[in-house]
Amino acid sequence: MVGTRALLGPAPDGLPPRPDPRFRYLRVEMKDRTPAMWVLGYLDQHHMGAIEVWYSAQGEMLKLQNGRIVATQGLPVDWAAVRFSASPPAWADLGTAVATFGRERDELPRYRYGLREHVVLTAVVPPPASYLPASVHPDMAARYAWFEETALPANGLGGASLPAASALSASRFAWGLHLGQPMVVYSEQCLAPGVCLRIQRWPVQDGAS
Repeated sequence: MVGTRALLGPAPDGLPPRPDPRFRYLRVEMKDRTPAMWVLGYLDQHHMGAIEVWYSAQGEMLKLQNGRIVATQGLPVDWAAVRFSASPPAWADLGTAVATFGRERDELPRYRYGLREHVVLTAVVPPPASYLPASVHPDMAARYAWFEETALPANGLGGASLPAASALSASRFAWGLHLGQPMVVYSEQCLAPGVCLRIQRWPVQDGAS
């Protein structure tokens, strides 16, 4: 995206104190890296929901669909593409039910393609204050609807096998309001063991759907 570095600007903690209100931002945390602001480049329309394409000042790319990572570029481990066997249930419709769906992804730089997983999605209670990052206040977390996704290798279903050591930590999603619209406002998602992202809409807008 042209001008990303100028939009984000240099800052000691990677977060400009006054983001340009004409643009949309994400606050992204990764292990051993300073939290940084990413800017929305554009939207790709898709029948399962629009895909948001975000960029960092270093030129890294992150694609989100309904809050889930569906592609990355420039990270230590990248998901080149993600495919779902069926559209995951809408966050607003899930309630306390348990949902399952299939996911297939391609992973770089190890050139592992067609990795199939069985994803279990459940509603959960807000995480304890000791678990939350500083950017998510416990009072705010209590007003969000929280969900957890656990991905299990779907071996024997025609896809590539995933060794046990490749099992991913469960993803966590917070559903609430941002700029008056219900959406995933915060998530924790891992691309590989030890390569995890904390993703938050920025600036923070308190409230929940």
